[in-house]
Amino acid sequence: MNKALSDRHSRAIVRTRFHHILRDSFTALILTVALAWLKGEAEKLQRFAFLEEYLYDWLQFNLKPIEPKQRIVVVDFEDFPMANGYTSRTALASLMDTVVHAGPLAVGLDVDFSPLQRGRFYTNEDKLFLEQCLRWQEALNGSLFVGVHSSLKFGPQYWLVDSRYKDLAAYVGRANPGEYGPNHLMDESVKIPSSETELQEIPSLGGALARVFRNSRYIADPSDPPGWLAWALKRTETEEDTAHIIYQQFWVDFSPIDYFRDNAVHVYWRDQKVQPRDPRTLSAHDLAGKIVLLGRGLLPRGTEQVDEWESEASDKFPVPGHADQYAGVLLHACAAYTLLGNDLRLLHLTEPGRIALDALFSLLVFGFVAAIRLIYICSSETVNIHRLNRVVTVGAMVLVFILGDVMLNYTRWLWDDYLLVMFVLAVHSWLENHEEWATEAVHWTGEMWRKLVLQSEPEKHAGKKAQ
Repeated sequence: MNKALSDRHSRAIVRTRFHHILRDSFTALILTVALAWLKGEAEKLQRFAFLEEYLYDWLQFNLKPIEPKQRIVVVDFEDFPMANGYTSRTALASLMDTVVHAGPLAVGLDVDFSPLQRGRFYTNEDKLFLEQCLRWQEALNGSLFVGVHSSLKFGPQYWLVDSRYKDLAAYVGRANPGEYGPNHLMDESVKIPSSETELQEIPSLGGALARVFRNSRYIADPSDPPGWLAWALKRTETEEDTAHIIYQQFWVDFSPIDYFRDNAVHVYWRDQKVQPRDPRTLSAHDLAGKIVLLGRGLLPRGTEQVDEWESEASDKFPVPGHADQYAGVLLHACAAYTLLGNDLRLLHLTEPGRIALDALFSLLVFGFVAAIRLIYICSSETVNIHRLNRVVTVGAMVLVFILGDVMLNYTRWLWDDYLLVMFVLAVHSWLENHEEWATEAVHWTGEMWRKLVLQSEPEKHAGKKAQ
């Protein structure tokens, strides 16, 4: 008799514990959904947008170059003479001739050669310069590009006035496509409507140079993540403007930008010839087999030895993770660097991917706690639920930090709201450890559901009498 009572009592305890586990798991699930929704709504607020901006800066600051930076050389011609708002074509031609004879892999000139209007060169010297560019391009097996921007709307045959120069063109506009603050994305290519059904594609300057490098190493073009991950991660973004021009964008790794600036080759125009600060820096030893980008805006002012970098360049842009502003040619250098190989491309979480990660870590916490409680459900010892919940939550927060920050250079994931996820986990744990109100809320919700949807026996009889 006593043994039967004892067995019945044990089964009652197990049932009670099981019901408590179900109740707590259901409460935790409701909390997960509610907090995920609140987090999504909070991210729409301006102050939280700034928080994610700061976190993105932190991620960019922590990125480390994983590809040899020396494959790209930036040449600065800030000291070249200007006339009527454009750089002397004679000086540029002399510099280009010197660079091409050094045997680089590819050359990109960050100067906008867009004509003022269809069929008309910006300067009288442009046609002669572009003719020379065709010869240099042939010497480099098609690996020389000059910039265009405003002439995109004229169509491919008029990008550089004449269709003969079309293959020289690379897009150099929108170094900062963002509306404000540092840019996260740059254009890899641009597609322009050439007819009602066809789109003509033009690569960006960085995209064109990186493609030459990939082709020389037989590296396949970067692709999006596999289909089973495409819903959660993406490498590219597409934007279409009012003129139906489509911009294919990607997240740029700005980690080598200070290296490109500090190791740029600075050249002068003296006595009608190009003179580098260091005669060795334009030699075949320094440029052969490398990607060479030419632009303005990097020349250090003052004495030969300077501590501060100053520039009169107009195209200066803020960059995530850096306090300084940088010339556009340096941004194009970082774009080319990011596109050199698939392992350099940065991955960004989609909105479904963010929600899934938020839910995953919350489910990981209360699922682990529920599993431990189920293991000890028949034990004479009881689980300290609050302490276990705190320990598991701290472990999950550490894991989020490792994935979002410490493993950044291995995963290449830009998880720019991982701090918010850690905060939500902490709030989730606190609410579960103060479950009295949550239990009441769940009980109240259940009562309201029963009153609104379910019908009691007296109500059934009342309904029959009324009929």
